[in-house]
Amino acid sequence: MATVYGVGGVLIDTTTVEGITIAGIQDGTLDKGIQAMLVRGDTDLGPQWVSEDAQRPTLNFRSTDVATMLTNIGVKGIAIDTGSGDTGLTAYLAKKDRTGYATGSVHKNLVIAAGVLYPVDLVIPGQGPVTMSAECQASHDGSNNIVVLNSNVALPATLGAAQAWKRNYISVNGTEVPWVVDARIGFGHQSDVVYGDANLPEWASIEQSEPFLQFSCRDMDVLATLGLDAVNVTSNVLVYLAKAAPGARFSASADSKKLTIEAGMFHFRTLNLGRQTMAVGYAQIRKSTNDFIQIADSALP
Repeated sequence: MATVYGVGGVLIDTTTVEGITIAGIQDGTLDKGIQAMLVRGDTDLGPQWVSEDAQRPTLNFRSTDVATMLTNIGVKGIAIDTGSGDTGLTAYLAKKDRTGYATGSVHKNLVIAAGVLYPVDLVIPGQGPVTMSAECQASHDGSNNIVVLNSNVALPATLGAAQAWKRNYISVNGTEVPWVVDARIGFGHQSDVVYGDANLPEWASIEQSEPFLQFSCRDMDVLATLGLDAVNVTSNVLVYLAKAAPGARFSASADSKKLTIEAGMFHFRTLNLGRQTMAVGYAQIRKSTNDFIQIADSALP
């Protein structure tokens, strides 16, 4: 009889980030990126030869475990490698039974030993939990398959949605933007892959980054302050993520997340002039003295 599997967490175990489990996985995809080589004959419309030409495997996932991802992957990403006893990046497939998930060493995992792991975006809905996605551009470690499938393994000890985050506050150059409907931070990373003689990716790194912030708001009065033309970010763009509290809206403690954008250009990209008028703000982020986006624990404003 066939067996059904579900998501079972992601484990980061590298030289710099050791033994960190990302829980609350919402979805993910492994794309082997296999490219076919087709050869046609002189008088044939279709190919008479087909074989693998190259591959570019990527693994991506989205999680509500935003704090863990921001702390360990950050805004710039990390190298995936295997040092002394490290395993790299592991995505688990949890075996299901009729009443939930099976126990013991009966699960599967996908292991990537080399590559680069970087954030893709941070999605901040008006209602519901904030989620963050990341992507791993895998490369060959010189001995194993780029992605190794293992069976009969145990799941990480720490799984589950331990914490959730919600949209709270956005300001541009000191002006609060009321009635934000949703927001998204795109980290804008583009990867570079170098192929070896066997047409396997032997090096993967981040080539360039073009981060941005986009949000939609319903309060048109903010246009009078921020205007319709592009403005320089001189007094920061601030995004607060409120730490959700069990049984309440959010925590009043000083451990919510504050994301600070120090430099860039802001403008309202579009005004949707329908029955539900909405302004779409857009900040193209540039590098300042510090990283593109600063992350800190903070009380809510």
